[in-house]
Amino acid sequence: PPRAQKPRHTKAGTTGRDTKSNHRRRAMQQQQQQQQQQQQRWQPDGQSLAELIRVLRLANEGSRSASNEVYFKLDQLKQQPQYGLYLTYIIRSCHGDGDDTLRLMAALQLRHVVTGEKLGPEGRGVVKQGLLEAIGDGSQYVRRSVGSTLAELAKGDKLIGWEPTLRQLCVLLDHTNPNVVDGAFNTLSALCEDLPIDVFDSDAAGRPLNFIVPKLISKMINPSRQVRLYALSSVNQFLNHMPVALQSNMPAYVDAIIKLTGDPSSRVVLRVNQTFLTMTADAVLYRHFQPHLDHIIKYVVNSCQHTEEAISVHACDFWAAYCEQPHTDNSKLVPYLKVVLQVLLKRMEFTEQEVRDLVGDEEANESVPDRQQDIKPIFHTARPVVFSGEKNGDTTLDDGWSEYDDDPTAWTTRKASASAIDQLGESFQEKLLPLLLPMLQAKLTSNNWLEQEAGILALGAVAAGTFNVMQQHLPNLVPYLLSSLNHKRALVRSIACWTLSRYVSWVVHTQPGQAFFTKVLGELLKRVLDCNKKVQESACSAVSILQEAARDKLLPYVRPILQNLMHAFDMYQDSNMLILYDTIGALADAVGPALNQPQHVNTLMRPLMQKWINTNNSDRMIFPLLECMTRVAVALGVGFAPFASNVYQRCLTIIQTTLTSFHRAEQARKMRQDYDFDPSEKEFVSCSLDMLSGMVEGLAQHAMPLVKAHETHTMALLAECLKDPDTNVRQSALAVLGELVKQCMPIVMPRLPQLLTATVNNLDVNHMHMCSNASWVIGEVAMQLKENMQPYARPVLLRLVAILKIQQLPQQLGENVAITIGRIGFGVPDIVATFAADIAKPWFHKLASTTDANEKATAILGLCRVIERNPASVLPHFGMFCVAIVTWPNDTVPPQLVQPLSTILNLYKTKLGDRWQNVWNGVHANAAAFVCRMFNFTP
Repeated sequence: PPRAQKPRHTKAGTTGRDTKSNHRRRAMQQQQQQQQQQQQRWQPDGQSLAELIRVLRLANEGSRSASNEVYFKLDQLKQQPQYGLYLTYIIRSCHGDGDDTLRLMAALQLRHVVTGEKLGPEGRGVVKQGLLEAIGDGSQYVRRSVGSTLAELAKGDKLIGWEPTLRQLCVLLDHTNPNVVDGAFNTLSALCEDLPIDVFDSDAAGRPLNFIVPKLISKMINPSRQVRLYALSSVNQFLNHMPVALQSNMPAYVDAIIKLTGDPSSRVVLRVNQTFLTMTADAVLYRHFQPHLDHIIKYVVNSCQHTEEAISVHACDFWAAYCEQPHTDNSKLVPYLKVVLQVLLKRMEFTEQEVRDLVGDEEANESVPDRQQDIKPIFHTARPVVFSGEKNGDTTLDDGWSEYDDDPTAWTTRKASASAIDQLGESFQEKLLPLLLPMLQAKLTSNNWLEQEAGILALGAVAAGTFNVMQQHLPNLVPYLLSSLNHKRALVRSIACWTLSRYVSWVVHTQPGQAFFTKVLGELLKRVLDCNKKVQESACSAVSILQEAARDKLLPYVRPILQNLMHAFDMYQDSNMLILYDTIGALADAVGPALNQPQHVNTLMRPLMQKWINTNNSDRMIFPLLECMTRVAVALGVGFAPFASNVYQRCLTIIQTTLTSFHRAEQARKMRQDYDFDPSEKEFVSCSLDMLSGMVEGLAQHAMPLVKAHETHTMALLAECLKDPDTNVRQSALAVLGELVKQCMPIVMPRLPQLLTATVNNLDVNHMHMCSNASWVIGEVAMQLKENMQPYARPVLLRLVAILKIQQLPQQLGENVAITIGRIGFGVPDIVATFAADIAKPWFHKLASTTDANEKATAILGLCRVIERNPASVLPHFGMFCVAIVTWPNDTVPPQLVQPLSTILNLYKTKLGDRWQNVWNGVHANAAAFVCRMFNFTP
């Protein structure tokens, strides 16, 4: 027989769930009654209230005569525990003529009060209830301030005890008074925006999203446009977090969004496009919208053509965002590619107003003085010194979308469209070109120069994604671009420079392209001297990119390049001097010591030194000048010697002056005195330090007399900078120390214990470049000291080993640390051998990925010595060891390593005996083949 059921203690006609709801409803009613009782118990003192009202009215007047009194009185009142209650009373009760401003002033003051602790629990309850009564205030500004203050109050309470209030707000969304509805939505919107999701969706708060989200979704199709906007914006706050409440209501949400695609309101159109943009990045959201993709694609195509910039930008961004994600189905776009390309190409055209804003009435504007906004903010990036790869700072390439816009910080429809075509080209490649090329042909041959310019932009935009397919067309397209460099319109000349720069790899590295090399270089150099400042900038950028790609292919052209760039010194104003300095630095990087010829040195250094003389020590224009001269000093080597003393001494002066100002500011701060010191002024220190390291690196063995002449001052400043609070200063100081270790060790040696301690203290993985520099310095010290590294080795290795074992360590830092450990192992292999078993796997892995053969060779030599001391320690990772020793540029092992590595291989083969074949069989087949070939090894 079935087990007897225990009767459920519910009222007739109700369920357990209904009972739970009744309990909550009663709890809410009880809380409201308590709050009302608290409100009734508290009444303001009439005289104090009148005084506060008088002060707030005075504050609104803003007169200078009253400002001191207002500040003093408000400061006094803020100390009173009941100050917030008085403000709440004013907001709730003062509704006379002209009182809107008074209530707004009180609400603004109250927002600051609720973030403090003076109210107490009872006071917070009174304030909350008072604000809820004022939520439908007749003034829109007061309602907004009330909503944001309630949100601050809720944030402070972490929503604990707020469930009844939140339910009350949801009920108010159905109120007949539109002001009440607006106020309730304003409050909920502020809560959705300001509160962290873990607070909003917590058990402690009663998981209010479970009833808020469905209520908001139901309002997304409300007849009121403002209500629809509030609801849509509030729900969309949770899209990036996808709480359970939203996931469980996703069908209703998707249905509401699709219905909103018929909404004519521009603000709704913007929010819907933002929703679709978010959809591309979230696999769960995308899956729910997937059945509607055809409708969505057509909607976004129409939105791309919208006249409002904010809408068209988001819509044009959709295509690149969609293609970039692994979970999206690109095949869904194929039927629409033609119309999408047509729309994007059209949106890439400048409007007549944009043309006026960019160029104005003057095509030839080289002599027109720069406006203040034309000169970009100048910052210095401290110089990282690493074992492999680029040494001159952040090597991230600009995507180029700022080359043709007056404001590089603004993301425009034009840029979004170009970026979209770029990504579409990368995603569809050969499928895209048959559709795009006829459109480009029409643009490029149009009589309308705006269409020509957009076509050239599109040609550059698809360069990266379609390069392999586009190559066959470049013999015809490059001559067109070269002719466009002489177009009468500056914007066409400018964009032609940029587009040519996107194809320099074809010009430099392919046989058909090399036929154009001289012509491309010559025409770009002509545009460097263009009469239009925008063209000058684009041409310099293109020449820099060409130089970086061409490198030693530039050697026959160094003289004309220099003459051209130096002539630009006489033409350019400050805004373009920045990029001219960079172009000169790129030339120095590209041709290196070939620049050190008397005629080149004279041509180059005369204008540079003139700028050096004319630029004040406190002028931020000295940053790009010093960065340029640093690169030039490295390239010229001993050729920089005639200028070194002047530059070296002045850099020391700049460092000393800046540090002195900093110390005075710190002393004044401790004494609570005013002293004007901008933290960004430390950039003068790091920039000057980088110049010193560049000079020492370039002069090499010839640097000793220069440093010796300033030994005391140099080493004192260096020791101070290694401990500076600014990480960029420490990073640059480490670059100087490393070069001094390499070239001037007798000067460093008496101070080595202190300097090495400071260096080890800078092994901070939270600052990757600084940490890399510190590791590099230690490696250079180890190379100098060899077996004399023994007193310092163990504490240094403890720090390095801890770093090497970090999961997901940045590759560059990991390679630096691996090489440094190898270098230490060369001098003190016995000590490193004690760590070998612990670090073998990450050590071999990082060495395998290192691309600088010379630096890696020094580490492998140390590794061989470590293995000789303790071969068993790394045996479990013998396969990875083999990968590390055969991974070299061009698959060519440095000759000095063949014998030591052959010895190690034979050592294992001999010592392991019968076990050898099992170990060898564990080596990857490709690595095993390379081992046999490179080392003539027979397993």
